Amino acid sequence: MIDGRYVVRGEIVNTGGSAGTARRLVVTFKKGDDVLATRAYPLALGSIAAGERLSFSQTLDNSPAGATDIVPSVE
Repeated sequence: MIDGRYVVRGEIVNTGGSAGTARRLVVTFKKGDDVLATRAYPLALGSIAAGERLSFSQTLDNSPAGATDIVPSVE
């Protein structure tokens, strides 16, 4: 958390044989075992060449009140 907002930082690795792209970050907000909300955030990272890595950082706006954990995934 930075200034009361969640920030997801990560690295995407293209393990495929051709260039690819990640289009969105999907985050599930949880409180304990309860799912409070799921939100999608667009990622504008561009093309990732085969075998390459690309770092990203995304500030999450509109986090639900009471969230104590997040589960991110990239599509």
